[in-house]
Amino acid sequence: MSKVIRISSVNPEVVASLAKEFKKKLKIIEKELNKYLSRFDFEISYHYELSVIRISSKDRLQICKLTGEEPILTFPLIKTKPKKEEIYELYILRNGIILLKYVAVRKDRVMEDYYILTKTGLQKIYSK
Repeated sequence: MSKVIRISSVNPEVVASLAKEFKKKLKIIEKELNKYLSRFDFEISYHYELSVIRISSKDRLQICKLTGEEPILTFPLIKTKPKKEEIYELYILRNGIILLKYVAVRKDRVMEDYYILTKTGLQKIYSK
């Protein structure tokens, strides 16, 4: 066992502690988001933990161009009503604004709609 490889670049205990705190804070954000989103028949998908900080360069640039703000977190989002489930992407911008992106394929074209969540509902800011 003298050839065992060990992680030495970071202390795994520190990473585990950060991961635990990160997961705890994500649950708090999830509850807050669901409180707002449930009024508009949305809910956060539970498959978000690994992808929450992975935002594609294309999405990052498009959102910065549309809003002037950088997205810092992303969550998969499900439209729960009507019965037809639609999947959205939710982005939290650096200033705390909640942005939703909906992608659909219609007649061989990819359509992207971007919305800002307001107290009265979704406000469309861009459609491609």
